[in-house]
Amino acid sequence: MKKFEHFKPTETEEKIHRIELRMDGDQVGFANLEYRNRPFPFYYVKLVFVLPHARNLGFGKEILAELNNFLDSHKKAGLLLNSIDEDDPAYSIYEKAGWKPIKHGSHCYSYNLPTGLTEGRLEKAVYEVETAEIEKSMKKV
Repeated sequence: MKKFEHFKPTETEEKIHRIELRMDGDQVGFANLEYRNRPFPFYYVKLVFVLPHARNLGFGKEILAELNNFLDSHKKAGLLLNSIDEDDPAYSIYEKAGWKPIKHGSHCYSYNLPTGLTEGRLEKAVYEVETAEIEKSMKKV
């Protein structure tokens, strides 16, 4: 039996929301999201992942559908900056799930952007997320 579980961030961890897909109690995949409110309210999708043993079974599509439902129910946009490589068979999964490519980068996608959002604010959001991710990775080195 398939089941989604949603986890809100705790005060002691990063502000990461997690959506997990479980099959008969075992995790098969997940999505991690971080809420941002500048330069407009959105969720940055840090990672969408299907465990190796569960790939090619449609779980990625189901996780994206649940992610879209989450964004729709919260009336927020989603930004995804690190998508699948173009030569991967699953490359088109985001567009098939309703995500739109962002002009800013070749592997950037958006979902549910607010009406009237300027290109400048979108570019600023992408820049701020990219900068924060680079800074986090440099602290780990």
